[in-house]
Amino acid sequence: MPYPVIPKGAWPRALHAALVAVGCLCLVAACSRTEPQDYIVQGNTPPAYNGVSTAELNVYATKVYIDLLGRGPTSGEREAFVQEWRDRAGTGEGIDALLTSIQQTGAAYRNLDLSFREKFLNGTDSVVVAERIAITQNTYDNLLSTGDTLTALFVAELLAQYQDLQNALDDLRSGQIDWSQYVVRHLNNGVFTEINMGSENYALACFEDLFFRQPTTYELDASVSMIDGTGAFLFLEYGDSRADFNRIVTSGGPFSEALALEVFTALLGRRPETAELGTALDILGAENDLLRLQRHLLQLPAYAGF
Repeated sequence: MPYPVIPKGAWPRALHAALVAVGCLCLVAACSRTEPQDYIVQGNTPPAYNGVSTAELNVYATKVYIDLLGRGPTSGEREAFVQEWRDRAGTGEGIDALLTSIQQTGAAYRNLDLSFREKFLNGTDSVVVAERIAITQNTYDNLLSTGDTLTALFVAELLAQYQDLQNALDDLRSGQIDWSQYVVRHLNNGVFTEINMGSENYALACFEDLFFRQPTTYELDASVSMIDGTGAFLFLEYGDSRADFNRIVTSGGPFSEALALEVFTALLGRRPETAELGTALDILGAENDLLRLQRHLLQLPAYAGF
């Protein structure tokens, strides 16, 4: 059967007519299409959305556990943290209470104590300190038995320092000592003085470990003089003994700044800006509440990521 022959010049008109016909059919179909219906499932209330995804909260929970406890959370702990965060979201006090509940655990205190032991004592743990207590106690008993009471007095002081160091964490948790006294116990013991032998090394280590800087020439000279028993002024305070030096570097404004530097460096990995430092000092307060400053930084977008 021969194909129909379209006269020359008729192709454009035929193609146009076909396209118009197809377009009309599509228009008719579209107009006659049934509109979609909305189906409502009774009792299916969508959860409130606060703008923070579960993935973001999972990352946040992991960071908080690592920084406060020294380990990541279990899957159950992570789920519980995320759920409690959502339950408390919208109230700063609520999130603060959630973080406090973690800070007050024994694991959190032990992790914090570990960081101070690493900073000041090269990681010397309680087992080593217990061994030193036993050895020093035995030496003290032997000195008394031989009648060398003068040397025994010196050893008794060293023994008391080791015992104070061993009990520092428990005494801090129970409120028997504050943060200043807690840090003093990490300076005033045989381990720290053996690591940093000599008055100058002792002073340099205190400035580096506490203030993250070297002392000025004047500060170093005054510190060495004070440690050696010669009167000197440091941070506008007078002292003439190692005990005075320890007290001065762990009290007042300089020590509060030192704690702020410690927390900022640990959680944000940097030093605070001038305005941030002022805010941090206000949060620390006269009691140098390090845990309160921790909670403040843990809720900042710079830390949380949201």
